[in-house]
Formats: sequence, structure tokens, C-alpha cells
Amino acid sequence: MAEPALSYPNGRFVPDETPAGNPRPRALPPLGIHWNLAWVFSGNLVRSVARAVLLILLVKWAGWEAAGWYIAALALTGPIFAITDLGLRPLLINDVAREYPFQHYFSLRLVGSAAAWCAAAVLGLILGYSSGRIVLVLCTAAARFCDGVSDILHGVLQREERMDRIGLSLVLRHLLGAAAFCATIRWSGDVAWAVALDAVAAIAVCLAWDLPNAKRLLHGLRREESAMPMAKSIPVAESTSVTELPFAESAGAGSQERFAATACYAEDAEEGTRAPDPALGESRDRERERVAFIGPKRVWGCLIRHSIPLAIVAFEINLITNVPRYVVESLLGAASLAVFASLLQLAGMGMIFVMAMGETMSPRLARYYRRGDHRGFLRLLGGVTAVSALLGIIPWLITASPWGPFVLQWLFREDMARHWDMAVWVMGSAVLVYLTGPLGRALDTLLRFKTHVAIRSAALVLVLLLVPPMTRAYGLRGAAIGFTISQALLLPPYFAAIAHAWRHREPAPRLRREPSSPSSFDGNATANSIGEPARTAA
Repeated sequence: MAEPALSYPNGRFVPDETPAGNPRPRALPPLGIHWNLAWVFSGNLVRSVARAVLLILLVKWAGWEAAGWYIAALALTGPIFAITDLGLRPLLINDVAREYPFQHYFSLRLVGSAAAWCAAAVLGLILGYSSGRIVLVLCTAAARFCDGVSDILHGVLQREERMDRIGLSLVLRHLLGAAAFCATIRWSGDVAWAVALDAVAAIAVCLAWDLPNAKRLLHGLRREESAMPMAKSIPVAESTSVTELPFAESAGAGSQERFAATACYAEDAEEGTRAPDPALGESRDRERERVAFIGPKRVWGCLIRHSIPLAIVAFEINLITNVPRYVVESLLGAASLAVFASLLQLAGMGMIFVMAMGETMSPRLARYYRRGDHRGFLRLLGGVTAVSALLGIIPWLITASPWGPFVLQWLFREDMARHWDMAVWVMGSAVLVYLTGPLGRALDTLLRFKTHVAIRSAALVLVLLLVPPMTRAYGLRGAAIGFTISQALLLPPYFAAIAHAWRHREPAPRLRREPSSPSSFDGNATANSIGEPARTAA
């Protein structure tokens, strides 16, 4: 009997991108990339505008000191939740083969967020905050807790390319939260009560919108998997030359057997859907995905190991942006912190577009890298970085122009005009931050997680070395200059790391450690458990 013909999705053999046997949901089928980009833009735009308006009205109605307390609470809780989030959402998005069921991600996020809430309260006590400020910290941490739960629910929706549900969630969450916050500030002036009502809005959106949509999507996946026929794995014909498969030229001799072993990903029209392959970590009785809290499992250790580099990067990014705030508050006071943070918030408004482009385009960059499409990768990354730079240059030009002081007076208060020179430096730092965003995402799609950690660690050291002495010497202007220099020095390492990754391109590993048996893979090729590409002996 003749061997069945192999078929390749879209004319290409892409095992890691097209995990056959994992059906797409019919209840919430995936949207096209342009619709997803539009929804992400809309949701992040509403979030950024709502937060900017919230801060501006807080300054106008409650004063600089109250705004400084609120910003200090955000700066305190931000790094804590960044590290306890464990980078689970980007790991979930990359787990397209669904090797780890969603309930493990969801349970880990609940445990981590609860630990972060307790840690924020303890840290507030250690720092000697008054009872009123501790209540403010607890309310801020409660809002972050709810946002963290919604974030992991958004992760499964993003993995299945339903960014419309995420965009609508962001719109509802931040419109309701900003309206409740500003109304409370206007009528009572109590920041703690305002933050508490913002947390109530987050709870309402999570329970009424995010949770039902995630349950509906996963229920559709379970129904499709139950109706999916089981079939035999498609064997590779002996006459099939491994060198005819894509990637063969760049994979190296040690990886050719891996491609032959993973050829069972191809689908045959007459056989239907392939059976799970135990060699790839798949099981016929694989645990079905659902939204539920489960007790600690051994798989949690694997998830934490995979996500540690992503969590470290998220923590470092959060700390890099908050260290100047800590320095300004400790050296110059809460009022100066409010001025500095307000300008940073204004400068970061364009980041919503950078984040939206990164969230939508990251899977496409990964496909280009895995297919070896160097031109496509550079074209897409170059376009995203060019748009990102433009988004930062336009407000910088407006601020640096003769009309800059009048714009600052109109947006904030009349006394903001005397900080015009500092505002120019803050806007300049935003241009550099916009550039490092897509470059960092590109490095993640190249699976250089450890390299990304090293680059961000160097940036954090630079901030710690430059910002405090320059703030003591030159005040707010010195803090802005030190932060700008630290971000400018990040660009060369990013470009060098991306170029190095392309020069040493190898097949992307799966999340789980692959077996190194001689029958499937070359014994010299091993996959690092935290995402670094396998290294094949020459």
C-alpha cells in the first residue's frame, strides 16, 4: 500500500506554528489580523486617555500632594505585581500547542496576585506609611489584583486571536473606572475611596465580561476536541528526503532527524486529524482546558521555570520606569513627583500604539523567523519601529517648539510652564522608550529570553547609576536627563542581539523539554527549559 502523501499548511511545513490536532473554536472563531489590530488600538487608546484624564483631573481637583500619594501607591504596587505575574500571559500566548492547560495558568495567576496584595500591605507597613496611605495602597493593590485576573483571561483570548473581546473589555474597564474615580474625587476629594470604586469597576468587568467570554471560548474548544476523530500518525515515507523539507538547509545535520520525527504534524486529507504523539509531549487523554482554580501541581514548577525570564524582564521594565519616581519623591518631595510623573504619563500616551502593534505583530515576527524569511522579518520590524519613533517624535517637536509652555499650561496648571526644559527631555526619553518596545518584542520572538534579561538588567544598572546623582545636582531636569541617557544606551545591544540571533538561527523549541532519544532527535541537541534554542554540535 502506498504511503499517504504529505500536505503542508499554506505550502510550508511549520510544525511549531500549526499544531495539528488542536482545533480552532467555532464559538469564537479567530479574527483577521487587521481587525485584531484595530480592536487592540481602540482598547489601549481608551485606557491611555482615561488614565491621562484621571491624573489631570486628580491634580486639578485634589492638588499635587494627593496626586503624589496616588502615584506613589502605583509605584509601590507595580513592581510587586509585575514579578508575581510571572510572565504567564506571554507564555500562554506562545503555547499554541496547548501543552499546559489554561487552568494551570489561571490558578498560578490567582495565587501570585493574592501574594502580591499581601506583600504590598506588608511593604507599606515596613515603610512606615500612615493608616490613610496604607488603605490607599490596599485599594490600589485590589484594583491590580482584578486587572491581573482579567489579564490572564485576555491571554487565552489573544492566543485564539479574539482581540475584539479584549478591546471591549479595556474600553468598559477604564471608562467605568475613570468615571467612578473622577466623580468620587470631585464630590469627596478622598483618593482612597476613588481607588476603591475603581477596583469595583475592575471586578464588575472581570466577572460580567472577561470570565464569560473565556469560558465560552474554552467550552467551544472542548466540544470541538470531543468531536475530533482520532487517526493514525502519518508516517514519513522512506523515499522522502529530509533535505527536501523546509528548514533543512539551515537546521544542520543534527536537527534533520527532528524534522523527520515531527513530520507527523502534516495532515492528510483522507486520514483526517492526526493522533497525539507521545514523543512530542502529547497524550490521548490530555487534560481539557477550562476556567477553574486547581490546587498546586507538579506542572506548576515547569510553568514557573519557563516564565522566569519573562517575569524578570517585566519586573525590570516596571522598575526602570519607577526608579526615577522613587528618586524624585525621596529627594524632592511628593509635589515634585507629581510634576515629573504627570509629564511621564503624558509622554507615554503614544505607547498604546506601540503596545498594540507589538501584541498583534509578534506572532507574525515569530513565523518569519522560523521560516527563515529574513527580509519579511526586517521589513515588518522596520515598519513597526519607524511608526513607533514617529509617535514619539511628534509630541517631542510640539513640546520643544515655542508653543510648548502654553501647551503645558493648558493641559495642567500655569506653574507647569516653568518646567518646560525638563518636559523636553522627558519627551525625548519617550522616543527612545518607544523604540526599545518593538525591539524587545522582536528579541522575545527570537526566543532570546536570557539575552533580553541581560539587556534590561544593564539598563536598570544605568538608571541607578545616573538618575540619583543627576537629580541631586540638577533637580527634576537632572532626573529627566539621566533617564534619557540610560534609554539611549539600550539601542546598540538590542540591534546587536537581533543580528546575532539571525546569524545563529535554529529551529524554535517547544515549551516542554523534548526527549533526546536517538530515534527521534540528535543526542547532541538539547532544548533549554526556559526557552533558549537548542544548540546542535558541529
